[in-house]
Order: sequence, then C-alpha cells, then structure tokens
Amino acid sequence: MKHKILIVEDERDIVNLISNRLDKEKYDLTIALSGDEALHLIKTQEFDLVSLDVMLPKVDGLTICKELRSRNKKTLIIIVSALDLDESKENAYSLGADDYIAKPFLPKLLALKIASLLQRRFEMLKSSMEFE
Repeated sequence: MKHKILIVEDERDIVNLISNRLDKEKYDLTIALSGDEALHLIKTQEFDLVSLDVMLPKVDGLTICKELRSRNKKTLIIIVSALDLDESKENAYSLGADDYIAKPFLPKLLALKIASLLQRRFEMLKSSMEFE
C-alpha cells in the first residue's frame, strides 16, 4: 500500500526537488501550488503526510496546518519554510506540526524524515491495534 503525500509548495523547483527524492513505488504524491488548492484537497481527501510551506499564495501554510489538524489528528505535517525564526517554529508546533525544516534544506534529509515519520506512525497504529 502506498502512502498518500501532499506537497504544498508554490515554487516548482522545490516541488521537483522534493518529489524527485521520494520513491514513487512507496508514495502516491499530490501537489498543491497554492494555499487555497491545498485547503480544497485536505477537505476532500485524506493524506498520510503533508509537506507544507508557510508562505503561500492566497492562504498561508499555518492556516492550512491549523485546519488540517482540526480535521485529522493522524495526518503527519512537516513544515518546510524559509522562515527560520523561533517564533515561526513555535507557531507551527502549537498548531499541530510534527516537524519543521528550514529552507534551504537537503532534499535527501526531508525524504529520510518523511520515511521515518511514516514508519513510526505505521508501527504505532499497528501496536495499538494489537492491544484492542
């Protein structure tokens, strides 16, 4: 079964950097190039993980993070942002982000974090089902 990942990023070069590092055999990728597009997608589909920029056209990433977390507690959220300020990170974590990566970043590191978070989530869900 493929994990469903939503990449929310308005810069196509960064979208390509991220998507080229993710194994297409393991992941089903969806791309949103604006905040309003991302909001529509999270209201109509479920994702295992969302990679989310903060500075987006129309709707900012923190608003999306808050909306996504209120709708779904299981979806993992990784913020990928040029805002490398403690205040931005604190806001993201308080709104429910699972991780925060500052730009510029190593695409390989992001791919490893995605794989690690999804594996841990799978193991936690599996062990919780064993106790039921």
